[in-house]
Amino acid sequence: MKPILLVALAVIGLTTGVLVAGVSGYGPLAYISYHVVGVSNSNSSIQLTPIFFSLGNIKPGQSGEIKLNTTLIVNANGTYVFQLLHEEKLDNVFSSFNVTLNISGKVVTLSLDNDHQALNLTTGKYNVVVTLSYTVSEHPHGDLNVKREPLIIVHPAQQENESED
Repeated sequence: MKPILLVALAVIGLTTGVLVAGVSGYGPLAYISYHVVGVSNSNSSIQLTPIFFSLGNIKPGQSGEIKLNTTLIVNANGTYVFQLLHEEKLDNVFSSFNVTLNISGKVVTLSLDNDHQALNLTTGKYNVVVTLSYTVSEHPHGDLNVKREPLIIVHPAQQENESED
């Protein structure tokens, strides 16, 4: 009986060793992560290439400013609304949070107190410089860990009126 037990243990040990060696020798060589942006249907009045602000690890009382560039293509003349999202959530974390969009010389300013602004744009391609300036509250609360959450949206003004009806 003991030889059978020893053989069984040897087989189990050998199998375990082969599996461990196999896992150690094989594994992913590369990972991929992507997010396709700037795709729109032909009926869209605007085409956007989103930008991503990453504030990293921030501390209470910390201030900062980040400036990023993007492109906005307007396919139809009209009034467009730029809107800061999640202002209540942002208000719990930041004592000051301001976004300035310089759209080929036209300026839009958004803040916790002024979360949307309309702007008349004509058909064309616009260079947009977005400046985010902030100060973290001394006592931030609420959602303190945010990843890839929409911050600013833009849409034709008539869509805002339709959604309010």
